[in-house]
Amino acid sequence: AAASAAAGAHSHQITTENSSEDVSNGAATAVAAANDSSGAAAADAPAGKHVDGSSSSSGMSIDQIAAACGCTTPTARSHLYKVLRVLAQYEMLNEQPGTKTFSPNAATYELVQGDNPSLGHMAAHLINKPKWDAWKVLPEAVQQGKTAFVVAHGLDVYQFGELPEQAAFHDEFCKAMSYFTRHSLTGGHTSLKDAYDWRSARVILDVGGGRGELLSSAMSWAGEQCKGLLLDRQPVIDR
Repeated sequence: AAASAAAGAHSHQITTENSSEDVSNGAATAVAAANDSSGAAAADAPAGKHVDGSSSSSGMSIDQIAAACGCTTPTARSHLYKVLRVLAQYEMLNEQPGTKTFSPNAATYELVQGDNPSLGHMAAHLINKPKWDAWKVLPEAVQQGKTAFVVAHGLDVYQFGELPEQAAFHDEFCKAMSYFTRHSLTGGHTSLKDAYDWRSARVILDVGGGRGELLSSAMSWAGEQCKGLLLDRQPVIDR
């Protein structure tokens, strides 16, 4: 239910000017939003390519999703349906057989971009427009011995995010990094907590520590004798 509420709050950002990546994320968001109070159950259910028609979530039809994503022409709806079928094939959402109706699964909720950091923020940040623009000049960047982002924008990714007009880029970056940190702390077969004997630490320095989530966790693992230092750029600290 919380994921549904977050999705509903975010769905107004979907516009016809968005890239195909935005439409894919928007489609996942719209499908998640439609789940209403069934969201918690769907988030706990196993991911699959299809769900039975008697599922507690009625999902959304292709026409409803197209309207939410700004795909208003028949051609646009047709292309969107192909994207949704691919997402269902890779188990990013569920397709109800023979109905052109899609409903969320656990993976869908991971992609919702709400107030809390999520995989959706990470995925969106890795392939947003400024990052795509950098990929376009990769050959020139290699020839010049520079990073592609600097060649494309004249600034590195951190300086770029500090521009007043790039506040949304910076916020997305921070949420993506927060998600990555949380995943490092708790995800995978071995967590960061188990990868090192933190009890021997007396001082922990986190370079580029952002909001301090990793540092605070590491200090709690080390014990009361440990001190922590966080080093980051001034605009990050100010925020």
